[in-house]
Amino acid sequence: MINSTVGLSALIHHKPLKVLGEAIYNFEGLAYQGDLDDFWEIGSSKPPSETLVAQFLHYIVKQSQINGSFYKRFKSAKNHTGLKW
Repeated sequence: MINSTVGLSALIHHKPLKVLGEAIYNFEGLAYQGDLDDFWEIGSSKPPSETLVAQFLHYIVKQSQINGSFYKRFKSAKNHTGLKW
């Protein structure tokens, strides 16, 4: 993994992922937990669990993201920021 965006992209595209630094998704089922040399061996690394990826992304979106835009207010937002939690 080069950076967190590449790591999330690998998860979304269900590609094997090896984290070399720190990432909130560096755990069994999402990222490969073995040695880096073993990661490159054919058949050693597996794609992340589709179910776990879906659950992880759902949690991240619900817990840390807001629906908004720098360019226009949401008409349905009932606050001065124009953003919806």
